[in-house]
Amino acid sequence: IDCLSIDQARVDASLAALPVWLAECESLLVLAGPSYLSRLWCLVEIFVHLELLEAASNASFAATGGASGSGSGSARATRPVQVLLIDGWGPEDWQRAVQGFNAADAACSNPEDRALLLTIIDSHPGGIAGFGARVRDALAHGEVLTRGQEGAPAK
Repeated sequence: IDCLSIDQARVDASLAALPVWLAECESLLVLAGPSYLSRLWCLVEIFVHLELLEAASNASFAATGGASGSGSGSARATRPVQVLLIDGWGPEDWQRAVQGFNAADAACSNPEDRALLLTIIDSHPGGIAGFGARVRDALAHGEVLTRGQEGAPAK
């Protein structure tokens, strides 16, 4: 689906808009199969989504003087990440993969992208370990759906 929102001929320029796309999302739907947790770009998308949700929540809290808002856009999804399992994966497979997940092992098809992303991740408080823990927590506590389950797309 990324190929629909990111011009594959101009990936660098298109990626600048990634935070804009993610900022408009209250919940992120992850289509996860066996290779999902090994793809660094996918993990970065989740992390950026979580950071933007937190920033929006903090801004809303500050703007209301700490009062809970009750208007359009003030209520955020309680589970900011939903996972739809694909490629024959079941919930047990997913939980095992999330528990054994190590962000430092994730890769990119372009080694230069991986080096750049790891440099950016390392500059964030907590570095790669904090990044991995944040992503793991969101995935472990996200709503997990399987094909054919009510609310999940059918085949």
